[in-house]
Amino acid sequence: MISWKDGLLKKRSVDLRQIPTKKPMWTTSYWITKDGNVFKRHYNYVSKTSEWGDMVSPILNDAGAQGYITDHWLPVETCIALAWLKRAPDGATKVKVNDGKLHVDDIEWVTAEVSEDEFDDVGEKWSTLKWKCGACTCDPSYKISNRGRLKNGKGDITRGFWFNGRRWAAVKGAGLVPLTTAAKLDPNTFYLTPAIKQAYECLLNDETPDQLARYAGIGINTAWSYAWHACQHVTKKEAKRIASIVISDDLWRILTRLYNDQDKRLGQSLTELMGAVEKEDSDISSTDYSMNELKVGRLLIKKVYG
Repeated sequence: MISWKDGLLKKRSVDLRQIPTKKPMWTTSYWITKDGNVFKRHYNYVSKTSEWGDMVSPILNDAGAQGYITDHWLPVETCIALAWLKRAPDGATKVKVNDGKLHVDDIEWVTAEVSEDEFDDVGEKWSTLKWKCGACTCDPSYKISNRGRLKNGKGDITRGFWFNGRRWAAVKGAGLVPLTTAAKLDPNTFYLTPAIKQAYECLLNDETPDQLARYAGIGINTAWSYAWHACQHVTKKEAKRIASIVISDDLWRILTRLYNDQDKRLGQSLTELMGAVEKEDSDISSTDYSMNELKVGRLLIKKVYG
């Protein structure tokens, strides 16, 4: 079995691995040592580099157990196992702690792990990994196979680890990549282009299209266009949160009123819709909102109330 080293970063000579989360995290991510110490890592949009923050303090739950909040609270031992131990696909999410020691050598998944040696590479083909973790572009020296394996520039190969229905692996300088999705192996999945996927992840991280334009080095209109395409694939719950970030309260209030009144102008051209918005509130003029915001707002209204 090949030792996979690119997924490790060092802080003060301590090995760390990223804790996977269900919600894509790239602006701020959480990394853990083998004995359960967690550090935050922040992406600096100006320097386009990642910077380490201070060590995170554990939080006690109602039962007095220690854990950390990433996208939700998890026990320390589960955080260690998620980052450091592989488990069988669809295996149990519970871990066993031997001798009460919170160290990776004393923790194991309840179900058995899968060996890399069991993999059959017949018919495997490789291509350049074209993937972005938010604004972080993956190094083009990485390759992804049609069988869902990842190869770094040194030739080291991994199938990654199983989490949330997909296999994941860390790409140096970028973050965790869902190999199953990157290799387009998810069944019944619509695959977004890299640009739309980047916009989608930015929106889920409460970033605005204007911020996306600055981070990605693209025009404002282009960023809003990508955001509009990304919003077509969000859930109702996600649409509500995104609207609260990218659409002004006044515009959202007016669009909601038009929707509730089943106003036909909501489905007409953006120019006609802007006229309807101005008539709804005499204090509003077409200079207050861009057509981009109006277009995205109309889409999100239909997502939230449709």
